[in-house]
Amino acid sequence: MSRAGVAFPEMQAPVIAAPMAGVSTPALVAAVDAAGGFGFLAGGYRRPPDLAQDIRRTRSLTDRPFGVNLFVPAPTDPRARGADAVEAVARYADRL
Repeated sequence: MSRAGVAFPEMQAPVIAAPMAGVSTPALVAAVDAAGGFGFLAGGYRRPPDLAQDIRRTRSLTDRPFGVNLFVPAPTDPRARGADAVEAVARYADRL
């Protein structure tokens, strides 16, 4: 049995569908599960109510387990990145 089969004993095929933002859908997750793999929903860019709806829809399409991928994006404030750069240059300048 494959390593994936040990981690997910209900898998019949060693396939895990990656949780791709904008591509992962309840139908895709259910299809992967039906084929014996393990499907994931992408949740990182979804609003909580929309993700909850996707989870409910996936549960209505399959009785097999599936995953939901979540992540916390890094801050996008350019001032924070600029401050890091200024600090790094200042440390270099001090050594010179």
